[in-house]
Amino acid sequence: MTKDAWRTKNYWDKIRIWFMPTGWRPADVKDKYPIKIIENVYDFKRYDTEASSLFKGYSVFQMLVTLMLMLYMFYNFQKLGFNDLLLFGAFLFVGIYGYTTLMDGKKYAVWIEALRSVLGIGYILA
Repeated sequence: MTKDAWRTKNYWDKIRIWFMPTGWRPADVKDKYPIKIIENVYDFKRYDTEASSLFKGYSVFQMLVTLMLMLYMFYNFQKLGFNDLLLFGAFLFVGIYGYTTLMDGKKYAVWIEALRSVLGIGYILA
């Protein structure tokens, strides 16, 4: 939707895209940037990645840790300074991006997770 809103020339369509039914696209974008449309919603290959039980457990653990860190950040909003809030928010963003790309099976996600771990340990020690 963001790409379609950016690509359309009509300013009204840039706003309208956010309020239209699912699947609606501006006419100029639909013609210039066609995408595959699912005709039969009951018979198509769903997005599915292979994951072991250990990996699923790791992902759930990461989501719970992220939730706890977000709750900590919101609870201590006034105690943390602006710079700490930005740093904390960036750390959470990288964490969410890291484990979701890891779940997607991207090879570079391992490096993101490793970097996040090193930065997190460094932040704790500092």
